[in-house]
Amino acid sequence: MKRPPRFPRVDELPDGPRARRFLVAAFAFFALAVLAGGWLRVGMAWPAVLDGIAPFNLRNAHSHVAYFGWLSLAVEKTPPLELKLHRALVAAGNSSEADTMLRTMLAAHPDDPGLRSYAGERAVAGRHWAEAIGHYQAVLAKQPQNAVAMNNLAWAMHQTGDPKALEFAEKAYLAAPKSPAVLDTLGVILVARGDAARAVPLLRQAIAASPKAPELRLHLAEALLKTGDRTAARSELETVLRDAPSGRVAEAAQALQKQL
Repeated sequence: MKRPPRFPRVDELPDGPRARRFLVAAFAFFALAVLAGGWLRVGMAWPAVLDGIAPFNLRNAHSHVAYFGWLSLAVEKTPPLELKLHRALVAAGNSSEADTMLRTMLAAHPDDPGLRSYAGERAVAGRHWAEAIGHYQAVLAKQPQNAVAMNNLAWAMHQTGDPKALEFAEKAYLAAPKSPAVLDTLGVILVARGDAARAVPLLRQAIAASPKAPELRLHLAEALLKTGDRTAARSELETVLRDAPSGRVAEAAQALQKQL
């Protein structure tokens, strides 16, 4: 029996002008997949298509959308587009492939501040604090006034107990004094450093800018409790539990209520 044709593997990727033809092919196969009704299954196709073993037919058109989309992005090596693909992999639950892809992108673009910021966000989400610190330090080496990077670096440093956390939180506050995230980070660090009195107005500002964020109210309640204002702390915790009756924030709020 004649074997069906296979698609090229990763080490057989084209480059130069041929990459553009693959990009055109990606759009063509996307249209075909929509007609075939398979486009919703793209996320399920990654393991097979990355090994290049899926021959084309109407029933696996969704696999070819994934394959050609990945192929064109990998060859073009354009970080913004690659990041969209990485997010799609994460959303599809393909964390192993996503991690490999991100490492490959970082190796190819180690000085790209946008890519480093994205990698830092992923590290923070995974609570990989040392990794996040490295990424945000690299961002600030290229963009010294990047308030988001300063704020996230301060938060990661705070989680590791680095005394420089306050320094970067203050810098972020000077650069973006109305940002709820920046106000929250500085407030939390100040409370940890024993300056709850200064933290309270900052955290109130953060809540005024983002009133539906229960974690900010939790941090305010913690600061109020440190200042001895138990009544105000109790009121904030009640609001937290009303807005977020379950989950990690609710559990922390319930634990704090026991200290009142």
